[in-house]
Amino acid sequence: MLVVVANWGIADGTLLSAARHAQVEWLGAVRRAVIRAGMRRDGRYEPPERVDVVLAGDTFDLLTSTAWTAQARPWQRGPRARAARERVLAGAAPRAGRLLAGLRRWARAGMAVPRAGRNGRPAAGTEARVPVGVVLLAGDRDAWLEEAQLVASRHGIRIGVVWADSFRGASVRHGHEFDPFTSGDGESAAACPRDRGPTLAESLAVDLVARFGAMLAARPRDWPVTRPLVAALAGTRPAEVAAAFRRWRMRAAAAPVMVEDRWRTAVDAWWREARRTRPTCGVEYDPVDTIATALAAAGAATIAAPVAPFDPPCGLPDCCPAGDVAAAREILVLGHPPVTVTAGVNGAVSPSLVCLGRAGAPRSVPATAVFTRHDEHLRHDSLHDEPDAAIVASLGHASSPAMEAA
Repeated sequence: MLVVVANWGIADGTLLSAARHAQVEWLGAVRRAVIRAGMRRDGRYEPPERVDVVLAGDTFDLLTSTAWTAQARPWQRGPRARAARERVLAGAAPRAGRLLAGLRRWARAGMAVPRAGRNGRPAAGTEARVPVGVVLLAGDRDAWLEEAQLVASRHGIRIGVVWADSFRGASVRHGHEFDPFTSGDGESAAACPRDRGPTLAESLAVDLVARFGAMLAARPRDWPVTRPLVAALAGTRPAEVAAAFRRWRMRAAAAPVMVEDRWRTAVDAWWREARRTRPTCGVEYDPVDTIATALAAAGAATIAAPVAPFDPPCGLPDCCPAGDVAAAREILVLGHPPVTVTAGVNGAVSPSLVCLGRAGAPRSVPATAVFTRHDEHLRHDSLHDEPDAAIVASLGHASSPAMEAA
């Protein structure tokens, strides 16, 4: 059995809070899904032989932090930036404490599920331990997660970039390289050729959202009102940042007057910094002025509609044709691209490509895909909507499992 989740976005707490209750809720939902997965096609119950839980990137949001509002930037290579990266990760890890504790417990001792009774049903009061493999994949917002590999390995958790298992016919990665906002390594910074510049998404997250959030946090009296705005900006796609600000501004009847002033200041500062550092974007022209115009329009005092957002589509890999379920011998799961991009021209969804990225506002419990292999069949369910998302695909004969996480 394979469980894939992405985009928890747990930060260090300087600007964003963590949904600890959602972490406990998710762990319980996964265990219930494992028990349900024990129900075979003939109606007989038997616990899965193994469960692999893959966190497919952006488990942490290490960009939305006040650590990046001074001279250090996460894409720099110097000792000051390295020390800041370590502090941000060290601050975020405890806020994922309940999630990581549950995963660590499963990795060490397995997951407790009921045994099968004589009647082929789960037997109350019994316990079987299902081995669990846990892998954390690096995404675009926690790219330096691999630096914690030594610590994670002590708890039975692996960290890598790609997870693959030929037995289930599935591979998992974050997939941010397909998004124009997050693709590329950034151009070399003029001030220090050894440093790389930011991607466009990193530039917006650090030099706009984090900077703006630090300005708002500097006014403790208004922070309880403005903090949800920072969370909304950090949790949405870069192309939707302007729209997210305008929606909040239209809804917040008691919004402090200084918010619009701080927004204009942050947008101007971001534009100047983006002109200096030249963020990388996977399009053929420079979109900085277009984005700055949309951001400024979102904070305008008038109610006029903002400029249309700059939102180039993700260039996803070609998989089997949409609707060709029998051809889905290999399943690719991507944690970054929005789920909406998997729809074809007729609204059909390719059974060989599953995307878990957020298309709109973030949810407290991120999207989770569950894959169960019984005999020669692979069933794909969503943890939030299992009955409506079921897909059964013939896999044919498969080879032994292989782990490709570093």
